[in-house]
Amino acid sequence: MKKSFKVLLSVVLAMVMLLSAVPVFAAEEGVWKEKVPKLSSNYIFGKTVLDGMIYVIGGSVDNISQNTVQVYNPETNTWEFKSPMLTNRKSLSAVTINNKIYALGGQSDDGHSLNVVEEYDPQTDTWIPKSNMPTKKHDFASVVFEGKIYTFGGVSFADQPGSGPVLDIIELYDPETDTWSKLSNRMPSGEKLFEAVTIENKIFMVWDGGEIYEYIVSQDVWEKIYSPIEDDGLRHQYNITSLAEKIYITRNTNSNDSQYVYEFNTITNKLSIHSDLPIVTLYEILNVNQRLFLLNSTATYIYNDKLGYPLNLTAEAGDSQITLSWNLVEGADSYTVKRSTTQGGPYDIIAEGVSETSYLDTDVINGTTYYYVVSAVNAAGESGNSNEASATPEASASVNNNRAILVIVLENGQEKEYDVTMSEVEEFVNWYQGNLTVAYAIEKTGNVGPFLNRTDYIIHDNVLTFEVNEYELTQ
Repeated sequence: MKKSFKVLLSVVLAMVMLLSAVPVFAAEEGVWKEKVPKLSSNYIFGKTVLDGMIYVIGGSVDNISQNTVQVYNPETNTWEFKSPMLTNRKSLSAVTINNKIYALGGQSDDGHSLNVVEEYDPQTDTWIPKSNMPTKKHDFASVVFEGKIYTFGGVSFADQPGSGPVLDIIELYDPETDTWSKLSNRMPSGEKLFEAVTIENKIFMVWDGGEIYEYIVSQDVWEKIYSPIEDDGLRHQYNITSLAEKIYITRNTNSNDSQYVYEFNTITNKLSIHSDLPIVTLYEILNVNQRLFLLNSTATYIYNDKLGYPLNLTAEAGDSQITLSWNLVEGADSYTVKRSTTQGGPYDIIAEGVSETSYLDTDVINGTTYYYVVSAVNAAGESGNSNEASATPEASASVNNNRAILVIVLENGQEKEYDVTMSEVEEFVNWYQGNLTVAYAIEKTGNVGPFLNRTDYIIHDNVLTFEVNEYELTQ
């Protein structure tokens, strides 16, 4: 989305803010593959994804704001320029909605914050101005949620460059009506140099202190779901993206220490190290068709250069079985199914070489909840895991296939005898006890003769008693 470099006050605790509660284990090495570099070596640019393409918008080159638009095609490994924005700016935010790109706010060369909004149409390769944001700001988070664009926080150097408040405001844009509104809801505190992602019906944010917040829009509820150690006064720039139920995080630091991509599981609220970064520098991270990409001022990297992640894994429970299904992954030769009885894993492999996009797990126990993920496999290797899906198998209600001789004795002493199923017996008993209608129809199965059917209508008040003689059918 955006950001600007932030000179750290100290390098002593450069990795502490986020690593303090991270499980210690070796990060995966050699997994980021360098692709063709960008056409222009800009930084603090806006970024977004549209139709499987990465758009790098504006930014700064040699401290001069840009209006350039660079587009990367992962399938052809090529960059190209598109029509430039109408406004030169850096530290802006960019989002995609309704097959259009919106460039929001930012900062001019003289240091003033901007409230300019422009819309890009990839079909015509043109930019047009839209309604300005209510507040001039830069270094803010923006996200698409339920057909609207939400912007959070930021900093406003509207009146004097280099001086202005850090914001706690939430502003909402409706692209259908081209209107902005400032919500009465507020963030827990003012924030800048941070980003947001949407996962299902929640918005997640990583603040510049390393805290991770969950925001439930419908309830206006904020919850801190990950806290670093006690604040030491340092602030960092975090860049994030989401894939399935996980958030992937990079952090800007001027330290010479190793730097990582972090993985935060929004189901378990656990943070871990995903992989080493290629070199220590500021990266933007993006999800393109379920593959992770990194961009710095010049370079382009892809994670593993393998396969996309399986999408939309679902689990449907039955009696002593669970049926899994997921979306087809382009280029996959097979799939690996993994299972756990603990939410969030660790998972055991229960099936490899699965050729279809579904799997029936019959090695389950009724009443036990199982958690599943699926990965795609081809000659290049294995993708990451899908979203997690869970189900609890239960025993089916038993079905009585027996029949019965139903003998009804009327008040005049007449006996009526019928050969019926046990479900028909149940229907008759329910009718008699409930007395919902005066008469009850019973189809006669024997001695039909030349008729299409024969039906007896039993009058409720004429029934003196009845008898059920159940028997089991034999082959």
